Amino acid sequence: MTRVPRPLLVAFAAITATGFAACGGDDDTGAPAGGTNSTSATTSATSPAATPDPFRDYAALSYPVDLVDGDSIGKADAPVTLTLYEDFQCPFCLQLTLAYEGMLIQDYVKTGKVLLQFRHYAILGPESQAAATAAICVANQDKFWPFHHRLFLLQAREGQLKDEVLNKGRFSDVALREIAAQVGADPAAYDACIADPATLQRLQADARDARWLGLRGTPGVVIDGHALGGAPADEASFRRVLDAAIANK
Repeated sequence: MTRVPRPLLVAFAAITATGFAACGGDDDTGAPAGGTNSTSATTSATSPAATPDPFRDYAALSYPVDLVDGDSIGKADAPVTLTLYEDFQCPFCLQLTLAYEGMLIQDYVKTGKVLLQFRHYAILGPESQAAATAAICVANQDKFWPFHHRLFLLQAREGQLKDEVLNKGRFSDVALREIAAQVGADPAAYDACIADPATLQRLQADARDARWLGLRGTPGVVIDGHALGGAPADEASFRRVLDAAIANK
């Protein structure tokens, strides 16, 4: 994969230094945590979640179905690939999604500048793994993006940004199957995928890739195969690093 030039990496490190905190597991291996080690997303003084009505904007977001390919969205020949490693229970992943996903879809994905990929780093316990497994299965039916949207909306409505709750039934198998049906996933195909050992192997492969990239928590931001050290401090910072990567092509 194309590597981001060192000057761009230095610039990105500078603009992420005061950005998001991260959710982490019990150790740096990427193994599932016991569900108590992440910190409320309200701790960041520069939190993008403090921008006007991020929940309202995210709730209204729609995804261009013609650009969807499983858990990727965008044109295959986009000059830059942006990969986000996330855990659906992580409040900082929720924070990043509410703050930036609409901008990414509207200004970079739809315009053909960026191919956006979602990868799973399910480190906060059994419901993180369950949600990731379900997401992989709906992605096989090209229902990932509305499913992902509903999971993060659920987290936002339940107050996950301010009052973190882990592994208490919000992402139970029954709840996830119901949400999958709501976005149009075929129940029989979904159930078969959940039981398929290949699904767990995909989940484990994402975790291995995250560790290889040096990610020790979520969210993880990766441009063209290079981990960039954390989430950006604000939208302007995110735009600068993406624009610089695009200009370098």
